[in-house]
Amino acid sequence: MKVKGKAVCQCDLCDCGKHRCPVHEKKIPKYIPIPANPENFKTHYQLEFKEKPGHQPPKPCLPLLAPSPEKLPFDGSTEFQTAFHQKKLPPKFRKEKEKYEKPEGTMDLL
Repeated sequence: MKVKGKAVCQCDLCDCGKHRCPVHEKKIPKYIPIPANPENFKTHYQLEFKEKPGHQPPKPCLPLLAPSPEKLPFDGSTEFQTAFHQKKLPPKFRKEKEKYEKPEGTMDLL
């Protein structure tokens, strides 16, 4: 409720919990910021895990560095164009339409 631009306290009018009092309302943040500490995001297993002595994690498998091929001039054709050639198809068979011939005589329409 507003009376000539001023906020009126609704605490005495309604106590259903659905309405908020503009006078006594505290601004509640939409989210509570959590500090970005990596310990906050660990699982129970990660916290309780004990590394065994002498264990070494596997090294990543990296591809061998191969020398780059010689730079050839660009000819504009792809492997598909050179390996597969277009074949000519036979002409499509089409049934010829029969020429309409008008029947002799008159039509019997009952």
